[in-house]
Amino acid sequence: MKMRGFGFFMVLIGVLILFSMFGLLEMSFGKAVGLAFAGIFAYSGVSSLIRKGFPRGLVSLALAAILVVHSLRVYSFSFFKGFLLIVAVAFMEWGLSLLIHHKC
Repeated sequence: MKMRGFGFFMVLIGVLILFSMFGLLEMSFGKAVGLAFAGIFAYSGVSSLIRKGFPRGLVSLALAAILVVHSLRVYSFSFFKGFLLIVAVAFMEWGLSLLIHHKC
């Protein structure tokens, strides 16, 4: 299973390099690193959602989404706003976890 994930990652890197070469996507080292970390956080979030249930993994998925949006310059925000987004999602995950898994 781990080799499949690595294979998918290698195909994605190749596609990004081709898009960059043909001018379809402006790619730099910083964007590539940001997208690589977004993939790592997305994988972590999805696997946590599958193994532990609904609210778990939301912070990782939110961080992945923020990295993708920021790396592709869809929406630009400061470090403080990005940090507040992560804190807000962390509080939401914590609250949902308490509501769903709390036994009265």
